[in-house]
Amino acid sequence: MELYAERKERIGKIRADIEFVWDVILLFRPGIIRLSENQKPLNTYDMFKSYFKIGWRNLLKNKGYSFINIGGLALGMLVSAFIGLWVYDEVTFNQQHKNYLQIARVVSHVAIEGETITYSSLPHPVAAELRNDYNNTFKAVASTRFGERIISSGDKVFTRRGCFAEFAFPEIVTLEMNEGNYESFNNPSSILLSQSLAEAFFGDPDPLGKEVKIGNADVLQIVGVYKDFPPNSSFYGITYIAPVSLLFANNQAMDNWLSSSFEIYVSLSSNSSFEDASNKISNVLFNHTQEGTKPRLFLNPMERWHLYEFRNGKSVGGRLELVLMISFIGIFILALACINFVNLSTAR
Repeated sequence: MELYAERKERIGKIRADIEFVWDVILLFRPGIIRLSENQKPLNTYDMFKSYFKIGWRNLLKNKGYSFINIGGLALGMLVSAFIGLWVYDEVTFNQQHKNYLQIARVVSHVAIEGETITYSSLPHPVAAELRNDYNNTFKAVASTRFGERIISSGDKVFTRRGCFAEFAFPEIVTLEMNEGNYESFNNPSSILLSQSLAEAFFGDPDPLGKEVKIGNADVLQIVGVYKDFPPNSSFYGITYIAPVSLLFANNQAMDNWLSSSFEIYVSLSSNSSFEDASNKISNVLFNHTQEGTKPRLFLNPMERWHLYEFRNGKSVGGRLELVLMISFIGIFILALACINFVNLSTAR
């Protein structure tokens, strides 16, 4: 490069470029390019092996210091990892449902003494009106009631928490079926069992077509077995889904607008939003009851069930505040462990 700079000033750039290229070509000689036969590449395995031995000897030589320094860092990382897993479980609550962003629970806002109270229990006929009069807004609507019942098959009797629901409920929560299908649930004498309850009753054999009995109700035929809801689901522990009609002695009781003991779930159509749907159905309950508290219906999206709560009619962070606080604690513990590790190493 020095020779090239000298030639460039002496004979001009073009001739200097040509001679530069020729000089480079002349350097392509085996003695310059090829490795010497006696030269061997570095053995990185031996190098890292040596580093490991030196590090291990230093740890054994300073057992107390090593235990405090490395143990403190490891403990901090372990605690932070457990906190991170818990936080992840909380923020992904209910997300295993296929239509997670379209599912909502219908709630009512009631004004009492200047304060807005929110109730999730509604009359059963609300579901029928939403399904019939607002079919363009909702893809599916289902009235449900949860509770513990005695369920039996043969000589086996259990007390389990279950759900009495309309036929659209399995579609809304998108059950993961192991046996059968939830489309067969449209028969009022059918029932869906969870995998754990089916195994408790029948063991490994296929339970489809077999019969169970809930309390003193009619005998129900098993048409499907679904995978148990995971712990981070609002429906965790639901071991069976039975027709809601079993709760009514006659059809007239199904039209009672004054009995608020059901939870109503909906799945929105693709062309609807929660805000627009809430505005449309706001006066449905008041139009039938004419209550002085003027109840207003409202859709509470599934993504806000677990981490949020209603305060004076507003959906605000409830459990979310706890999740944020624990998250900051996890970050603080990890930072403290790292700082402690660096300080001890520097001081030594």
